Parts: sequence; C-alpha cells; structure tokens
Amino acid sequence: MRLHRARLLPLLLLGACAPLQFVRPFPGTPRATNFFDHDVPRQFIDTNGRMLTYWGEETEFRDGHEGYDFDLPEGTPLLAVEKGTVHFAGIADPFFCPPLKRTTQDLMVRLEMYHRGELIRVNYQHMSRVDVKEGDRVDKGQVLGLSGNTGCSTGPHLHLAVYRENGDGKLVTIDPFGFQAGVDPWEGHGGARSEWLWAPGQAPELFRENLDKPNPHGSTSWVTITRLRWQGVDDQKNPNNEFIEVTLDPRFAPPRVAMEKYTLSNNAGDVFRFPPGFSLTHDNPTVRIYTGAGTGSPTTLYWGHRQGIWRNRPAADCAVLTFPSGNRYTFYYGEVKTCPEPPPPASRRTAVSPPPPRSHQGH
Repeated sequence: MRLHRARLLPLLLLGACAPLQFVRPFPGTPRATNFFDHDVPRQFIDTNGRMLTYWGEETEFRDGHEGYDFDLPEGTPLLAVEKGTVHFAGIADPFFCPPLKRTTQDLMVRLEMYHRGELIRVNYQHMSRVDVKEGDRVDKGQVLGLSGNTGCSTGPHLHLAVYRENGDGKLVTIDPFGFQAGVDPWEGHGGARSEWLWAPGQAPELFRENLDKPNPHGSTSWVTITRLRWQGVDDQKNPNNEFIEVTLDPRFAPPRVAMEKYTLSNNAGDVFRFPPGFSLTHDNPTVRIYTGAGTGSPTTLYWGHRQGIWRNRPAADCAVLTFPSGNRYTFYYGEVKTCPEPPPPASRRTAVSPPPPRSHQGH
C-alpha cells in the first residue's frame, strides 16, 4: 500500500526526531587500543600529554584521539550502528600521517543519521573493503564492508568516530559513551555535547589487555601467564574489571599441578597466593584471578583488592609468576620495563616472557 506524501512526511520527521539506539559495530569482543580523549580530541594537534576517558580517568596512548580504536583482524565484518544514509564510501583525501611519516589515504564509510532532530555522522576507517556506495540507505546491523589496515594505521583495527553539530553549526567529534565525570572539558572547549547512544546491552566493552600462548619463546614452564586485562572502565572503583589468567602447558606439565606454593605479583609488590588445595589440570588448565573480591571456583579466583592494581598511567607494568623453586615467569606490558630483570634460569621450569607486541596506535 502506498502512503500519501502528506501522510509520509510526518512519519519521516518522527523518525528524524527519535533517539538513536546504536548496536555493536562488529562481532565479538575486541580490546580497545585507544579511547576518546575528552581533554582535547584533536588528533595530531593536541600534544599536551593528557588523555581523559569518559569516566574521568587520565590515561595514556594516542593523545587527542577523536574516537575509539578496536583491535580487529583484517577482514572482520563491520556493521551499521543505526539505519541511515551512506554519506561517503571509498578512498578519503590524502593527508600526512605522523606515526608513519608519510602521506596516506584511508578506505572508509561515513553514515549520516539524525538523533532527536540533530545531524549525526559516524565514520568507519581503515577498512580493507567497502560494500556500500554513496546514497545507499542501510539498515541497523547491515554489513558495510570489512576491517583493514589502510590509511594512517600501524595495525589492523577499526577507528570508529561519531560527529554532531555544535553551537555554531560545525560538525565536531563526540563520544558515543557520553561523559560521566561532571562537566565535559571538550564541550567547554568548543565541542558538542556527548551522550550515551548505545541500545541496552549493545555498547562494546572497553578494556585493554595483552595475551600470549603458554611458553611462546621456547621455555618449558609447567604453568605460565597467558592473559592480563590491565585496564577496564573505572577499574579503580571496579577492580574486577581487571584480571590475570594463568595456564597449565600440557606439553610439559604433569596431569595435575598443585598451585599452593606459586605466587603472583606486580611491580608495586602486591602478592597473590593461591589457596590451599587449588590445582590446575589438563582438563582444567586455566584460572582467571580477578583483582577485586568474590567467591572462588575451580576456574575463577579473587585477589581481594578494593581498587585496581595494574598501572594505567604510565601504561606499563609486569606480572610475575613465582614458582616453588623461586624461579619466575615475567609478563610485561607497555613500552617501558618496570620490573627488575629476573635471575638467570636455574631449571627447565624457568621462563622469562619478553614484552608482548605493543598495541597499534592507529588514527
């Protein structure tokens, strides 16, 4: 049935005035390698060394970052966060990329939509393939193309940026997570108001972590550190947004390893002791140790701290697994080694893990 134009116009206006309800722009739960900087989100212009998250924490990485970077393997489907119109699809204008020290061009898609009558644009950058064209109408959750490593990027990821009009009618970047720590400094510096734009349960989880396989560099430890989630949203108030994982390596370990005499520590001297009788086995090889309080299980333990213990500023620390023999397995993150060098290996169960690769710092 065809709607008369006079009846269709109010429906279109009603849709333009409705609030946005973003859905997740990708499958899975990738780590975030850069956050939106509420201090001065002007990338490659802001160099004041202060990066402010939406929950009010000063942190590190790309100063002045204008959106969120998510660590996605090349070829991951990228999804429309809302229904809208493709404002641009293709190769962006060339510009000089300071991290790469050369001129680059980005393959990207820009969607246009309205939020309570205000114009909103959403950028998807560093793509490897684009599956839409300018002027297309897209539905929420529709595949726009694939993630990649084009343009000003040092590793495959998605740069997601959202823009709205400010008081003088210019489109400026905003944070789709809003600002939850009082008065937003960006709004006071000429930016537009940020607000939470995600549908319930759809906001990507924001965290930074490093992962590794057991004994990735030729050691033969029975048990190693394999994962450290060292930053989550407001982990100083929510310490269980941090955790560390320890994994038994069945290539070298017996069927059961009693963990009572093993300890975990960080550079600040916080020490975790495994409870009496706790073991890792070939059938249950990994345990996750949350920083905060909780009730333990065969796969989950709790350190018992009231606030986070892994360093976010500077974003560099180390986790040390000390064996009953006194030898250590050390897991670093960040560019600066913050832990003393371990003693020389004294047995085949000793290992020192060099720093995992630093997270890319793309645009």
